[in-house]
Parts: sequence; C-alpha cells; structure tokens
Amino acid sequence: MKTKVKGRTDARRRTAGLVTIIVIVLSLLSMSVLSACAPKSPPTETEPSGPAVSKVREMLLSPDIAGKLTGDVLGVDIDQKVEPSADLKRYSVVYPNLFDVAITVIGLAADEAAFSAEAAKIHEDFQYFHQLFDAFNTYPGMNNIRTINESGGAEVRIDPELGKLLQKGKEYYELTRGGMNIAIGTVTEMWRVALAAAGPAHPEPATVSPDLLPTAAELREAAQHIDPGKIRLGADLTTVQLLDPAMRLDVGALAKGYAVELVARRAEARGVTSMLINAGGNVRSIGYRHDNGRPWQVAIKNPLIAAGTLEPARAADKVASAGKSSMDDKYLAVLPLIDHAAVTSGVNERCFKADGRFYHHIIDPQTLQPAQGYLSITVYSSDSGLADALTTGLFCLDLETGMDLIESLQGIEVVWLLSDRSLRLSSGWSFK
Repeated sequence: MKTKVKGRTDARRRTAGLVTIIVIVLSLLSMSVLSACAPKSPPTETEPSGPAVSKVREMLLSPDIAGKLTGDVLGVDIDQKVEPSADLKRYSVVYPNLFDVAITVIGLAADEAAFSAEAAKIHEDFQYFHQLFDAFNTYPGMNNIRTINESGGAEVRIDPELGKLLQKGKEYYELTRGGMNIAIGTVTEMWRVALAAAGPAHPEPATVSPDLLPTAAELREAAQHIDPGKIRLGADLTTVQLLDPAMRLDVGALAKGYAVELVARRAEARGVTSMLINAGGNVRSIGYRHDNGRPWQVAIKNPLIAAGTLEPARAADKVASAGKSSMDDKYLAVLPLIDHAAVTSGVNERCFKADGRFYHHIIDPQTLQPAQGYLSITVYSSDSGLADALTTGLFCLDLETGMDLIESLQGIEVVWLLSDRSLRLSSGWSFK
C-alpha cells in the first residue's frame, strides 16, 4: 500500500479550493444519517434564539484526489436546478426490497425507453446478487450464504462471484484489524432477536424486553465460532467449506456495497457513462451528473436537525482540525462523486432500547457488544465494496487506530461523527 502524503499547506488548500462543491439537495438523501434514532445527550448550552439559518456547506478534496474534478466544475446555488443538455434528460427509478433497502437509480439518457432498458438490466443484476448473498432464504438452482451456513461443514460448490465476495471478506478482516468479520454470524444471530422485535425506529427506537438480549455467557460461547481463518475457499473460488461446522457467515457488512460495485461495473461495461446508484446509504457514481463536467453530490444530514427544528446546541459541536462547523447547518458535509462511492454506516440504521440503554446493529467482534464511540462513519472510495467494509471496520477501531489505517491507504477519505457530536476528518478533507 502506498503512503498518503500528509500535511496541509496553503498551496494545497488553494488547489483544493478549485473544486469547492455547493450543496444540491438530491432525492437520494436516504444516505442521511442519525435522525430520530441517535441517542440524545442533555444540552450544555442554551438554545439559540430565532430560527436557524442553514448555510451552504462545502467540502474540499485534497489535490491528489481532486485532480479529475478541476475541469469545468462550477458552483451552483442551492435552489438552482441545473438541467443537462437538450440531448439528454434525467430519469430515475426506485426498486424496493433488495438487500433490505430501496435502491434508487438516477441517470441521463436520450429518452425514457433508453433509460428504462438500462435500469431493467441493473435491477436484474441486483436481484441476482441479492439472492446469491442472502443468508435467510434459498432459491432454486442456487447455492448461497444460507446454503453454506446449513452445510454442516461440507464442501459447497458456489458461483465464483460468491467466492470472490468471501475472499474479499477474509482480506478485509486483515485490513481492518479484525473489525469487519464475515464469520461473526453466531454472534449477530443473538443480537438479531432484539433487533427484529424492535423493528424500524420511527420516530424513536422501540423499547424491547431485556430478556431478549443475549447474555455474556451466550456471547462468549458464540464467539468460539467466528474465526474467518476457518473459511476454506477453493483455488478457483468455486467451492467453499466451513472447517468449523458451527460457524455462521454474516456478510451484511460487505455484501450490499460489494453488489453495488459489481452492478456499477457491469453498467459501465455496457457503455453507461452517467448514472448514480443509491442503495440505502451505499452510493456509487458513474461519470458525471451532467455532460458539462459537474460531479454527482451526496449529502450527509446533520443529526442535530430533526424535522426542521434546531435542537439545543452542545459544547462538543465543533470540527477538529477543520475549522468551525456550525450545528445550525442542515448537512454535515456534501461529497463530490465522479466514478467514486460514498458509504455511510450509522447507529440509526437499526437500533432499539432495553433496560434504559441504547443498542444498535454494528457489533464489535472484540467486545461482542454494539460498537461504541461513533454515531456515523462515511467512507469515500473508488470501490463501494471496500468503502462498505471500512465503515463497519472503523466503527470497531478506536479513532487513532482508524485514522492511522486510513492515512495508510491511497485515495480513501473518511468523515467520522463521534458520539460527542464532534467531527473528525481524514487529511484529504477540509471544510471551507
């Protein structure tokens, strides 16, 4: 791995300033993080008087990452709707119930028929990978994650695409210092009982009986079967065997982002040059959002703004090493995307309360409990699968270790939202 150049010089900031991106509110803001489900802390300052004035928030990329954004990138007023050229029109479609989310596809095409034909192929690809990576259902003529989990340790013949997913899972386990573990299924199965009982959190996380929580002894027993080293893949990735028959795979931290990347690459191979795929917080762009060189843009919503109302300000609401960040802004950041992905994981995605405590679905393989220290993590990368794995892995690493990891990776940038409501940014980002 190459080492990222550190330090922010004035020249770097000036160059990065060329690529300032202005907020455009897209229909894809399902990437927004931490609304009602984020655990609330008591106010430490008085609420500001008068209505909050939302300001335009801009993210700057460092020159090495922003090189391809320095052409015709222009600022756009927040209320201005910019249309593509007369030759192309913008279309969108939503496909529900794939990877447990709604998948939105936005693209440019000469006419609706051309867009619909391509969108249908994208939908077909997503359906296939949804079934292939499914741990809960079986499908005729297909060996998937559930098949492997129910094999009793026998060797299973699989689609090479599933083999590649499992191989990546083993690699990312090493990369994330064990933070992202596809072999953790025996542990997550225990937590899934309470999560299923809670259901979606609208507008507040549900309260469930403490009797539904796994005990420490149960978790310790389950943790005896989470060693990814006991996943044996054939040399051609067409067979897999769980050397521990009690092991259960859980690829939820990787499968969706990995599938988004595969689907995007297949679309690119078919000649698609401008499209945005948003799979419930896993966003992957193809090309530009217009034929005039403007990037796609993804907003991370401010968790302190709920239903248009400013919550009381908190003393910890600040940005470290990136200047001031006023919490009266509607968005924490807006990320420019050209042939890149932005993936957010947050504690609001699936959560509940039990016995007065807040729990969420991101389980730390070391503590066997919901990971602590962060409210959300957003990863920017050219690979959606890697970004998805890193969001979970970073949740399970302390901030210093996580930052060191990201600084060792070329072309990866991260926005951490800590549990005290402060932000931390990797060195390639800064706020204007």
